[in-house]
Amino acid sequence: MKLKYFIIAVLSALSNSFHPLYSTPQVVNYELNGKLLERKQIATSIKASLQIVNAGIPGNNSSDLLKRFDQEINQAKPDLAIIMVGTNDMLNTKNLVTYSNYRSNLRTMVTRLKAKGIKPLLICPPPADTTYLYERHDRKAYAEMPNEKMDSVRNIIKELAVENNCGYVDVYDAFVKLNVPKHNSDDYIRNEINSNARDGVHPTPKGYDLIAKAVFNYLITTKTVFSGMKIICLGDSITNGVHVKGAGTAIGETYPGVLYRLLDIYIQKN
Repeated sequence: MKLKYFIIAVLSALSNSFHPLYSTPQVVNYELNGKLLERKQIATSIKASLQIVNAGIPGNNSSDLLKRFDQEINQAKPDLAIIMVGTNDMLNTKNLVTYSNYRSNLRTMVTRLKAKGIKPLLICPPPADTTYLYERHDRKAYAEMPNEKMDSVRNIIKELAVENNCGYVDVYDAFVKLNVPKHNSDDYIRNEINSNARDGVHPTPKGYDLIAKAVFNYLITTKTVFSGMKIICLGDSITNGVHVKGAGTAIGETYPGVLYRLLDIYIQKN
């Protein structure tokens, strides 16, 4: 399996998403098994306070992520690797993974990161609006209610974080505390009212903002942030930021993009 990276200039179509303090970021396209996949973006500020790579690939479960994991890490050479995966493992009936395999996959990734001296940060994925989920997936394929499965993923992540003495951010709980998702009534998960989309899984810009701020607050509280740090955000379509500005990049409305701006401002002020 060969992973080839190509750096290309960002076109002016994306320029409106840039903060005036930022230099023109680089967009990274890559080829896997002969297929050109989602672009990823390394965003840097004029003062080069940090770099963030968006390595979210739509449709990936933890097994898919594990297959490309070493190549992503070797390419990015990060100080911190943020992993948010599990939605496809538990909710995508075409790509389901057992709890046992999910736990094993995540543990393997954490172990590999620690062996390289890279800090892992595990993120509990958000819940889903099952009304819309059942329109795309046969409810009989689920042995448990979908959000019960996501809550179980949350518990697995917490257990692995304790077991490996690494950090985790409970994004699932952050959404639940806001009573999200609330069918066709909330502004955080895409629905027919807020996005004209019968989605129920992917966040809105407001939802991605919530994820980014939860991660940012953890990093600041634990004093993990430093000037020049390199971060890779690994995951699926939620990390990728599908359906919002800057999808597949570390700019715009994606959670890596929002996180970048928050951290860049913080670092330059401190």
